[in-house]
Amino acid sequence: MVKLVLGAQVVGTDNQTKERIIDFWRAIELFSPQPVPRVDPSSKQDPVFDITPQSLPPWYAEHPLQRRPIADTMTWRHQVYIGVFNLGKVLEILEGKIGRDSDSPGEFPNQPTAVATFSVSNAGRLLPNTLVVSTCAWVSARTLYPGPADPSWLSGFDEIAGRITQHFLSTLPTLVVEDAEEGFSQPKSSETLSTADLFYEAQEIIVQLGALPFIDHLEIRIKSFQVSRRKENIVEESDSLNSFYIHDLERVANEVRAGDFGAGLAGLLTDRQAIDRQQRIDVRARSELISDLLAPDRFPQGRWPSGKHKPLYLSQQLAVNWTMLRLGLRAGLTSVNGPPGTGKTTLIRDIVAAVVVERAKVLATLTHPSQAFTGKTESW
Repeated sequence: MVKLVLGAQVVGTDNQTKERIIDFWRAIELFSPQPVPRVDPSSKQDPVFDITPQSLPPWYAEHPLQRRPIADTMTWRHQVYIGVFNLGKVLEILEGKIGRDSDSPGEFPNQPTAVATFSVSNAGRLLPNTLVVSTCAWVSARTLYPGPADPSWLSGFDEIAGRITQHFLSTLPTLVVEDAEEGFSQPKSSETLSTADLFYEAQEIIVQLGALPFIDHLEIRIKSFQVSRRKENIVEESDSLNSFYIHDLERVANEVRAGDFGAGLAGLLTDRQAIDRQQRIDVRARSELISDLLAPDRFPQGRWPSGKHKPLYLSQQLAVNWTMLRLGLRAGLTSVNGPPGTGKTTLIRDIVAAVVVERAKVLATLTHPSQAFTGKTESW
């Protein structure tokens, strides 16, 4: 069941505190890598191979993968994960450095991740702009030295990742993409990435990141998957190793530092001590409030299209009506808390529909379409 908390008014707090909250959030995300796939060479769709110094990478003609039947319109692409390590081991080492939180679970997670990942074409050449360096490996090493007491503890990742990328591209057989949209490309050399190349570069990156304490033995995994031949060399930048939120949080921190942020973010970052708890309302103890919020004139005029026999249940409708009453088209923040499968997405759809209808009502009052635009160009 959804737990509904009617938000209190924000009293306010200083930007420095908000900035520290964002920095703390970013630090957590730096330690939150995405898992790498587990070894499964027999998978028919996306086989994952464990590469040893004696084995061939799957783009070699002699590798068994190249004998698998595949449509003429398709080819293989390979995602290489170098320096695979266990997140649980990292946390165990860090606990010895900075101590253990009393709320921590009893066991460490058995989650494999890697110090870096990149894509390789089936011709055995590195696809440019695909190298991703692990923030977790970097920040874990930084926690050991210079340590959290150093003001620059969480600074410098982009610089070291840039140096690693520059060295990487200068030493490995790489495709030079002339037009990323059309996929025109040419090899920088006639060479093919070898197993020795992979292990050498893995060692280089591990040393540069200072990640040796987390690596029991050097492990490399390669996930192979099919792509259209038309898109064989089309490079789409993606980060399959780190948290999705890190760069967004850096942007938010910069905006907070400059004092350029809206009411919603201000509410989210409000210090707990600055919230007037007296304004919180327990709907279980205030039955008259439920009757008021569920009065016919409190219902939004827009609803997400759904079967007439599937209305929102009580706490969902309370959340929708309260949000529209408190915020409407104004900036701000309210929250709904509930475990998975309790209808949060369903009620959000109704809020979206209600906002669309309210906006349409405003647009209907305009005498000319140009009145709907401010003349200011926004970009993101």
